[in-house]
Amino acid sequence: MSAAAESESVVWRPAPEEAEAAQITEFRRAAAREFGADFPDYLALHRFACDNPEKFWRFLWEWGGIIGEPGGRALENGGDFIGAKFFPDGELNYAENLLTPGKAEDVALIEAGEMLPTRRITRAQLRAQTARMAAFLRESGIGAGDRVAAVLPNGGAAVAGMLAASSLGAAW
Repeated sequence: MSAAAESESVVWRPAPEEAEAAQITEFRRAAAREFGADFPDYLALHRFACDNPEKFWRFLWEWGGIIGEPGGRALENGGDFIGAKFFPDGELNYAENLLTPGKAEDVALIEAGEMLPTRRITRAQLRAQTARMAAFLRESGIGAGDRVAAVLPNGGAAVAGMLAASSLGAAW
């Protein structure tokens, strides 16, 4: 087999029932309804997105339930891969979008380490830890435009710290 033919061979394909239950399948159907189009597969949806970026990205923002203001433009410099900016006039808060949806008892993180037992952190626990850290940062004078750094293992406390900083408009 030639290198070109080998690189084009399928490496993995989901079972039909997995593909049917996938969010991209749900999104593809919703986009077809929204635009009165036929998207029989991902490539058709991709073609539509490339040909109609403003419509596609605005619909994705709405369908995804993104909390925030998309602004007047969905795409700037769309023909420049490196310079493209999505929703350049938009405003959103990363922490709000990650912490708002979902049930309190849903698992938000699974923390695992070499020396510690695996720990499941619920959305309620993550929200509470993030709120405590945000209050501490706020009381310490941290606000929008500031930078926050910490030396932590990559786990729940680091995620809560990043979300706390983000909730105040600071960079982590």
